[in-house]
Amino acid sequence: MKKNTFLTDFFSTISHDLKTPLTTINTGLYLLKRAENQQQREERTIGISEQIGLIDKYLQDMLTIARLEHLPTLNFETLRLNPLVEQVAGLLHTRIEAKQLDFHVVMQPNLPTIRGD
Repeated sequence: MKKNTFLTDFFSTISHDLKTPLTTINTGLYLLKRAENQQQREERTIGISEQIGLIDKYLQDMLTIARLEHLPTLNFETLRLNPLVEQVAGLLHTRIEAKQLDFHVVMQPNLPTIRGD
């Protein structure tokens, strides 16, 4: 529920924030068409470009939020380090032998547990 409220508020704010630069761009284009000299055209073009940059920033923010929505869910559990280190060493054993490297795991017998996924 809290997540939905956040998203509703976020998109409501973004929608409003997008309307402002779009209105400014629309007005800038209107004035650009009626510009009497090169300096006025350049000023209008710069203003339009700045507003496009603002819209791009808002869109990037929206994409970031969308990506955060699709992060995998982590399932934390208590893990014992000794068996985990031994398992990783076993997985690397073939590669280590292929490269003719010396690899020795030296660890205390009762390392603490950790929380991980």
